[in-house]
Amino acid sequence: MKVVVRLLCLMVVFAGFAGTMLAADLSILWRQEVHRHVVNAVAFSPDGRLLASVGSDGRLSLLYAGDGSVYRTLRLADLLQERIADERGDRSETLVASPSLHSFRHGFFGLAFAPQQPLLATSFILKDKDANGAFLATREYLFLWNFETNRKTVVPVYTTAGGSRCTRPGTVAYSADGERLAFAGDNGMVTLMDGVSAEILFSFDAHKKSISALAFAPDGRSLATSGGDKKIRLWDPRTGAPLQSVGAMKHRAYSMRFSDDGSRLYSAGYDKKVRVWDPSVGSEEQTVKGHHAAVRGIALSKDRQVLMSAALDKTIQFVNTRAGEYIGTYTALREGLNTMDIAPDGRTLVVGTNKGRVYRLELPFYMASAKDAQETRNALGASEPLLHSSPNPISEDASLEIVLPASGHTTLEIHNTLGETVSQIWDHYLSAGAHVVRWDARDIAAGVYYASLQIGELKYSHKLIVVK
Repeated sequence: MKVVVRLLCLMVVFAGFAGTMLAADLSILWRQEVHRHVVNAVAFSPDGRLLASVGSDGRLSLLYAGDGSVYRTLRLADLLQERIADERGDRSETLVASPSLHSFRHGFFGLAFAPQQPLLATSFILKDKDANGAFLATREYLFLWNFETNRKTVVPVYTTAGGSRCTRPGTVAYSADGERLAFAGDNGMVTLMDGVSAEILFSFDAHKKSISALAFAPDGRSLATSGGDKKIRLWDPRTGAPLQSVGAMKHRAYSMRFSDDGSRLYSAGYDKKVRVWDPSVGSEEQTVKGHHAAVRGIALSKDRQVLMSAALDKTIQFVNTRAGEYIGTYTALREGLNTMDIAPDGRTLVVGTNKGRVYRLELPFYMASAKDAQETRNALGASEPLLHSSPNPISEDASLEIVLPASGHTTLEIHNTLGETVSQIWDHYLSAGAHVVRWDARDIAAGVYYASLQIGELKYSHKLIVVK
């Protein structure tokens, strides 16, 4: 019996040649209609168990990452009416003063999980109006939610008098150790807070116009900001002192991310490009093109070799940053992609769309870290390309593990004892390192099979036993 393998046509460019290749599909694990309007941000919890999303409909949703079911949901409209208890236990004060004067726009925006606490940070704006509907002031708030105890903290950060041009709340980011929480607003300022209590420590002017992206370096010693002045700057988050100016662009960056070792800074935005920077000297090392609309989210594989970008052109693009080559473009969702995050284990992506939907996608492979690759090679005594399966014998599915000493075009197929192909798993470029793919054998008859790996002209085979 021949297994049904999901395949996807990817448009690929290698060294200037445009063509079509077949690759394992990004499986849609689940899709949820979470918001009524645009999904502004999505994020995995540090343990990968939960997934958060915020939207322009004023809704904050916590979902179980496994199946997309709802864990908890909070509405901004309810938050504005919620009252807090005073010392006598009387609920006389609201979390936000004078909610009857406010109308909110664009709901929640920024989103970040605390690394070591059950805390979720987001932001929102309120516009005060008089009886005639004229704007009196615009206020930007941080909202900190302990989603286990349901404790809520609202911190007013910035207030702008009169008819503010502010159309969205600030963005937020946690340092890797969770000690600092950064909030950046429409006024170009950055505010540093205590990561647990949200106590404001200090603020400083970062950009002449609104700030659209924030990112802490992994060691916590620098904070990257991008603003409407089309510049990226690095700051000392302990003092607010400037550290480096990282070039200038034609448009603002909407998303930024450091590599795990902090040696590279990745930015993406309205110029339809992803840029790779060396933050130590502020120079641009690489520009990745290919999208036809604003790039709204970026993610990196665990080994930092594969860069993934999601854009409003309804595509996810995969690029090998070391080789400077396009791997492929995923086009199956057919909705503008407004935000993206990668799971802590590197196996799945989550994207939020401009239609209010959240998708969790299983990558056709995940890139293990260089350390994982070396440990695998050492454990199995491999001195050349390695092919291994777990479990074996196989009853339902198996993880096929490959360690490549060098990058190259790679094919992986499953053959029966007659040499007939029953599954085609890979037929595309893979970078050096460890790769893992799941082989679904539920529709495969019991018997002996062979996983056949070919890298260039070299061929390798691994025996598989399927039992029922």
